[in-house]
Amino acid sequence: MATTIRITPMHTKNPIATAVRNIFFLSQQIFFFIYSNLKQMKAKPTLIGLGILVATALIAFFAFALLIPNTFGFWGCQFRAHVLSRNLQNRDKLRSLLYEVDDTLKENQIAYWLSEGTCLGAIREEDIIVGDTDVDIGIEAQYKTLFYENVLPALRQKGFRLGRGGKGNNNKITTIFKDDEYVDIDFTGTSHRCFALELGGGACQPIMDVLAPFQTAKIGSRSFTTPSLKYIELLYGSDWRTPKKNFKPWDNT
Repeated sequence: MATTIRITPMHTKNPIATAVRNIFFLSQQIFFFIYSNLKQMKAKPTLIGLGILVATALIAFFAFALLIPNTFGFWGCQFRAHVLSRNLQNRDKLRSLLYEVDDTLKENQIAYWLSEGTCLGAIREEDIIVGDTDVDIGIEAQYKTLFYENVLPALRQKGFRLGRGGKGNNNKITTIFKDDEYVDIDFTGTSHRCFALELGGGACQPIMDVLAPFQTAKIGSRSFTTPSLKYIELLYGSDWRTPKKNFKPWDNT
């Protein structure tokens, strides 16, 4: 039976230390995976040597992706956000990104609301939740064209880049990123897929049914529009006031 590889990220308070430990752990896993499988297949020494070269290349790739910020585009940004430990500095950067997006959306008179973990943080803690990997907002689908034609070019001038999504793609979430942090934008409407309740996206109607009545909550020094408490309960359960480590809304549905 072939040996499988299992990657379990390690975390420390120091992001660099976390990266080094993860690379070391990953190195062991990759070498063991390739060597043991080739050995079980009774591979020739030349093939084993080739396997070790492949393993070395993979290790170098992951090391580069972990240790060097702003590499490999959005993939690298997302990879580091989910592998490296998150701290107060990451929260400050996410808050700053949210403020920049907030300014640009207001300049273009596009209404939006905080969604998912960002909404939960605003209502429960009046800030981004420490450890959160991104900012989440929702926008009515009718504003999607305006966003891509007016807002996105303005955000690009501020250093943002488009990570995924597209003006004509209603089945994929829109993501913008900057400085190794990212913002997910869920365009919400009956013709779109929404990503708050289902990992791969699903119908927006359950979300639309609980958005109103809207309220306001703070992230740092600014007030933002947030959906109703029914929205929070739908995503995070009636015990949403109790923090749950690594919890995702689809764990509750």
